[in-house]
Amino acid sequence: MRYCILENLADPDLSSTDIAQLNSISIQYLHKLFSTLGLSVSRWIRKQRLNRCRTALLSGSRQKSITEIAFDWGFNDASHFSRIFRAEFGTTPRSLQMMAREEHSESFSTKGGILSTDELF
Repeated sequence: MRYCILENLADPDLSSTDIAQLNSISIQYLHKLFSTLGLSVSRWIRKQRLNRCRTALLSGSRQKSITEIAFDWGFNDASHFSRIFRAEFGTTPRSLQMMAREEHSESFSTKGGILSTDELF
């Protein structure tokens, strides 16, 4: 069931009803299953989406904006995303992305961007 949710995580319209239907179970049973985790279905989905966004932000990639990353993982409001991201991780998406980019740049600059002949072979 979690696999099914993860496969559809990017869908901003993913709902408990959809998940129950995809798994041929009742909504009540779905909620009962997730209650054993101490989370609601929607809270578990949100945590998974936030974790995927955090991973993307930490990659240090400059190819996507924060909004694009959030929207890629099923969020549809940039302000709401930023608020819940900060509540979950204690930092803003922008701060995390900047930190990751700085670390990536420092890692590259310590090698000087040029490989020695020892590193080539």
